[in-house]
Amino acid sequence: ATRRLHDPGQKIFMRWPLIGLPESAGYSFPHQQIQEWYGSRYVEDLMCESYGDALTWLKLKKQVLNRREWEEAILFACERLARGNEKQQDVCASAIRTAFDVDPMLAAEMISRSTDPVWEIVGQEIQRLVASWHTRGKVDRGLRFMIHSGRPEFLGFVWPLFANENENIRHTAFNAGRQFRVSILGTNPRGAGTHESKGWRRTIVSSRAGPVDTMQASRPTRSSSFLM
Repeated sequence: ATRRLHDPGQKIFMRWPLIGLPESAGYSFPHQQIQEWYGSRYVEDLMCESYGDALTWLKLKKQVLNRREWEEAILFACERLARGNEKQQDVCASAIRTAFDVDPMLAAEMISRSTDPVWEIVGQEIQRLVASWHTRGKVDRGLRFMIHSGRPEFLGFVWPLFANENENIRHTAFNAGRQFRVSILGTNPRGAGTHESKGWRRTIVSSRAGPVDTMQASRPTRSSSFLM
């Protein structure tokens, strides 16, 4: 891990002590997220190596993307690649496509952590897949994907449910994801609900489903246990 501590922004991790485990079992960290951050470097390298290489791609798919304990490391890696150069953004888009085959909800989370340039690469393909997968007017897995992704391109699918006159339908739709991402409402979240449903704001306020991710409203600037 020490070979990764080159950039000034990474020096903070040098202050976190490693904890030795008995009987040469390895090392641990005082906080799991630090461990996940280091694990994400391995994931990032594997994503880059798998780009155009079938054997490494299969390893990424089976050993990482298909294991829930790697999720945070995957998302850290995706955030970095999405903000890199064009080749790294291509790698990120390829990883999203692969994740969609394994776990579409993971792919949606990866999309939410990525950037507009990555979405330009993979967006049309993902929209076609999700549109064929989702039944309009139904709160299904397709709707969950759209909410998790936070992409405003899906507003036309989700808004009829968010603005439905039936309060139960509104609540069920709003609660479909682990958290509601305001970015799905586009660049004018306030304006999205001004003309169709007076119950829309009331639903947001009264919902107990979980946190509302307001940070994603400004998308361009967004920012388990691993073997050592």
